[in-house]
Amino acid sequence: MLDAAYDFNQEFGSLSYNIVQATPAFGPVQLYPLIGGGAAFGNNVPSDNGDVVSGYSMPGIFGVVGMYSRIEITDRIWANYNPMWKSTLSGSEVYKENGIAGDSSALFHEVAVSYQFTPRFNLRYFANWHSAGGSSSTDHRVEFNYQL
Repeated sequence: MLDAAYDFNQEFGSLSYNIVQATPAFGPVQLYPLIGGGAAFGNNVPSDNGDVVSGYSMPGIFGVVGMYSRIEITDRIWANYNPMWKSTLSGSEVYKENGIAGDSSALFHEVAVSYQFTPRFNLRYFANWHSAGGSSSTDHRVEFNYQL
């Protein structure tokens, strides 16, 4: 699995490669553990001495261990719980100490509940939060997906 993320406001992103393996289903529960690593990149990133490195640079690399899960509630309703632990592995001191949500590592959580209207159309609610920096805020979003 290739995962890419970029924050246009902060001009900072990451690119990672993860190996995912499905496990046998346990009744309505299906688990997909993963392990991988990636690199962070950004524009005008602070260096260890406090100077800003002009242009794009790669301040460090990180590792990730996690799992996707699917819990089938009915044939049209399912839930997901997807914990991911990320940790800096190497790079600048600033990145190693603050590169994962303002910390050296963090446990990220995602919960989703989905409803399948038709075989090509579903509605999904997501909640995301993490353990870094004592943050207790949760991001919420709703997606409408239609397959062409």
